[in-house]
Amino acid sequence: MSAVTLTVALCVGYALAQDPNGGDSDGKHRSAADVAFTEGRLDEAVQLYSKVIRLEPQNERIYYKRYLAHQRQRKFQKALVDLYSALAIKPEYKPCVAGRAKVLRQLGRCQDALLDLDRLAHLDQNHRDLVDRE
Repeated sequence: MSAVTLTVALCVGYALAQDPNGGDSDGKHRSAADVAFTEGRLDEAVQLYSKVIRLEPQNERIYYKRYLAHQRQRKFQKALVDLYSALAIKPEYKPCVAGRAKVLRQLGRCQDALLDLDRLAHLDQNHRDLVDRE
């Protein structure tokens, strides 16, 4: 084994030992998902956010980001599931409360949407989704 091969093998082994997911980095997937979302590759973004969720199941922000991708795809039921998941982790996460109100309204569940808007008003009466934007 050459010195270069040995060095590469040691570096790879060290990196894997430092990553408890065996090289399956949540940060790598998160960054790739964000890029895919920004570039409009929504199916890919959803897949990558799903991988991050498997690695970080208690990260409400990733559910929120996947909701945004589902929302853009007009997959409102899937978007709603992600919002409920995020709010189960962090019940007062304002972006998700506002997002859920929006999705519920799009699904024709106006009474439920009003409840979320009321909840949002209690959390932040100046939230941008509550302010009249003439």
